[in-house]
Formats: sequence, structure tokens, C-alpha cells
Amino acid sequence: MSSDKAKVLYLPELTWPEVKEALPDIKVAIIPVGSTEQHGPHGTFQTDFAAAREFSLLLGQALYPNALVTTPVPVGISEHHIRFPGTLSLRASTFVDVLLDIAVSLKKHGIKRFFFVNGHGGNEPGLTIVTVSYTHL
Repeated sequence: MSSDKAKVLYLPELTWPEVKEALPDIKVAIIPVGSTEQHGPHGTFQTDFAAAREFSLLLGQALYPNALVTTPVPVGISEHHIRFPGTLSLRASTFVDVLLDIAVSLKKHGIKRFFFVNGHGGNEPGLTIVTVSYTHL
């Protein structure tokens, strides 16, 4: 469990036995998604995925014990920022495949509902494809 005072099921901080014990109560997985890209000369590369993670954790606290917050997806579709050194970007097809694979993994553990907390506008078209594609799995 999280070391914070407020309870949240945050996957990176859990053991597999803790997840197994929590699964019967989990109704939804919250998947934070962002990017690793520039945010001006003074902004850090973690801005988008850190914001998505923090919002997801607050949501996970509000929905405890019925929500599992997953590991953040820190790289998104950021080709439009690639000229800035340090920016990482995924092809749209790779981004979609990664998110679908995460959703399918959750489904195999019995979590059939999920939603994304997106911290980067460039990810929106890919997220739309993922949500439509998932309904056909």
C-alpha cells in the first residue's frame, strides 16, 4: 500500500500478493499517460506524466478500494517536439499498441474497466483509437 496517509492502490508500490488480495474490490484501473518532452527552458521533461500521475493518485484515493492506479506511461506521441534535445516520442502505432497491451493485461487479471488520465494533448488521437479498439477485443 502507499506510504501516504490517504489510501490508494498504486501498482508500483504494491506486491503481487497485495494486488491479488485487492482484486475482488477493484472495479476500474486508472492509467496515467503523459509524455517526456520539453516545457520551455525552465520546465522539466516529466511535467506531463507527473501531472497525470498525481491527478490519478488523487482519483485513486477518492475511489479507494475500488480503483487501481497503474504505473504511468511516461512516453507519448511527441514528434512535434523532437527538435528539443531530450524529447522522447513513440510512433502513433507503438503508442496505441502499448496502451492496448496494458488494457489487455489488466483484463487478464479481471479488471475490465479502465480509463486514461492524459497529461499530453498529442496523445488524444491515439487514446481515441485505443478506446474504440478495446471495445472490440
